[in-house]
Amino acid sequence: MNVLNYQLFKILTTNDSITVDRLVSELQVSKKTLQKYITSLNEELGEIAEIQEKNQKYYLKVEDYARLAKFQTHYLKTTLDFNNPLKRQAYILLMLIKSKGYMLLDDLSEYLMVSKGTINRDIKEIKLLLKDYDTTIRSVSNNGVMLESKADCQIAFILRNFVCDYYDLGEKLAIEEKQEITKLVRKYDKSKTVRNLIIRHLKILNFLHEHGRKISTTPDCYYELTSSEVNDEIISILKKYLHSEEITEAEKSFLLIPLNINYSNKNTERINKRLMWIDELFAEIF
Repeated sequence: MNVLNYQLFKILTTNDSITVDRLVSELQVSKKTLQKYITSLNEELGEIAEIQEKNQKYYLKVEDYARLAKFQTHYLKTTLDFNNPLKRQAYILLMLIKSKGYMLLDDLSEYLMVSKGTINRDIKEIKLLLKDYDTTIRSVSNNGVMLESKADCQIAFILRNFVCDYYDLGEKLAIEEKQEITKLVRKYDKSKTVRNLIIRHLKILNFLHEHGRKISTTPDCYYELTSSEVNDEIISILKKYLHSEEITEAEKSFLLIPLNINYSNKNTERINKRLMWIDELFAEIF
């Protein structure tokens, strides 16, 4: 069970029934995405329980309460493990990125099942991590906390570097889909790491779109050294796996970054242009 499935599970076990609109609001997902989570959670619950709908409300029909309790306990121990501060901080970042606005410390404390004091200590540590990303957590009395970034591309890198190792951001690609991406990437780079990073960037971009975020900026001093032909070919394949039909130029760059920084057959003309730019920059400085 991923963390988003668990949120759905927790809501259903603490409410007799709940409307679709309220579920969408609390989970901050679209109705289409909600249906995917419901299907996924029902598969995990198996014969223990089932999410059902009646009078436009969802509820959890429990078949075996003892097994349901064991299911919940096992998941908390093996998956969430909020005694691990890094995992806890990753979850806080995940929730702040999903919310786009302020979150109450009480809500974070409830989700994580730790004290507000622990949440405050975690936020202080997260702020230190985010300094290199021109991003911070703003705290306002009565409103809670909110993530603020000077460049929206940094939100994507925060997900990649601090969240993805702990939480799955969405559906896993089918074997055939992974094979197609692997075949494409191997034309330009044999590294499995590059392929995995491209898939990770793809999932991050889908997650951001799902939660109403776009990437409109690229990292400072980032320059693409791969040719336009290579870029266009890769993007044309990857777009098939994006949930949004429209993507920005900055989002295309984000998808290509793993290959661009490792690709050995880089475009010589682009490299020379960049070297000339660096020479001019040094001449101005010195």
